[in-house]
Amino acid sequence: MMMTTRLPGFTSCLLAWLALAPAAGAADKWETPFLNLNDDGPNTMNVLRHGSIQADHDLEGAAASPDTDWMMIRVKDGHSYEARVSSDVVYWDPACGTPPCPRFDRVSGSGVVLTAGTVSNDDLSGIDLGPGQGIVATGMTVRWISTVDGKEFVRARGDENLSLPAGSLYRVEFFDTTCFVPRWNSTASQTTVFIVQNTTNATVAGSILLHNAAGTLVHSQPLSVPQFGVAVFGTASVPALSGQSGSARIVHTGGYGALAGKAVALEPATGFTFDTPITLLPR
Repeated sequence: MMMTTRLPGFTSCLLAWLALAPAAGAADKWETPFLNLNDDGPNTMNVLRHGSIQADHDLEGAAASPDTDWMMIRVKDGHSYEARVSSDVVYWDPACGTPPCPRFDRVSGSGVVLTAGTVSNDDLSGIDLGPGQGIVATGMTVRWISTVDGKEFVRARGDENLSLPAGSLYRVEFFDTTCFVPRWNSTASQTTVFIVQNTTNATVAGSILLHNAAGTLVHSQPLSVPQFGVAVFGTASVPALSGQSGSARIVHTGGYGALAGKAVALEPATGFTFDTPITLLPR
C-alpha cells in the first residue's frame, strides 16, 4: 500500500467537528484522580488477561501530544498471543502516511515497538479518508510468540495529525492463542500423527512444542499451514522422539481459533487409533 502525506483534515464536515474538540487528553475510567492513577505510561495499573474485552477506552487528545493508553500483560515463554483493537469512530492503520494515524503495538517498557500492529485478516480495512490521506481500518491486531516469562505491554496511541474529540472510543481484546495436546506417544510400536487445520484465509506459521511427561521440551517442530489447508506431522519422523511420550503445545501467529485438529495415536499391531483433540483455553 502506498504511503502518502496526509492533508489537514479529510472532509469539511469532520473538520468542523474536530474544531469543537478540546485539546485535553482522554479522561476514561483508566484515568482517575484516585492516587493519580492513569494509563499514560508503563506504570499503568490496567492489566489484560486472557479473554479480556475492555470497552470505552478513549483517545481524545491534541495532535501535538496524542493520548497514549498503555495496557500491561503477563506473558509466558512458549505461548502465543493476540491483542486487537476495534472502534466505530476511531480509524487505525500505518497507511495514513506522515504524521501517522492512531497506532496499536506491542511495546517495551521504554516504548520501543516490539511487534507492530497490522490490519490483519480479521480486521476491516479499505476506508478512504480522502485525496492524499490514505486508506485506514476500523481495527488493528498484534500477534506474537513469546520467548520470555514476565510483564509486557501493548499500547494505543492517538492521531498525530488531527486532534481527536471526546468520544473517540475503542475496544481492546486479548487472547492466549496457544493450542494444547494433552497426550502424544512414540513408544513401543505406537506413534502419534498431528493433523492441524488452518481455519483462516491466511497462512499460519508456528511450531509444535513436544514435552516429555516431566514437562521438558524434547523437540520443536516448525509448522506452516496454508490458508484453509492442513499440515501433518508424525512423531515417527523424528528419531530423537523414539521411546518418549508426553504432551504438546502449538504456538502460532494465526490468532485465536485459527488452528484446529487432533493428535492420532496409531497402534499398527492392533489397528487401533486413539484421537486426542487439539484444545484452546476457553474464552
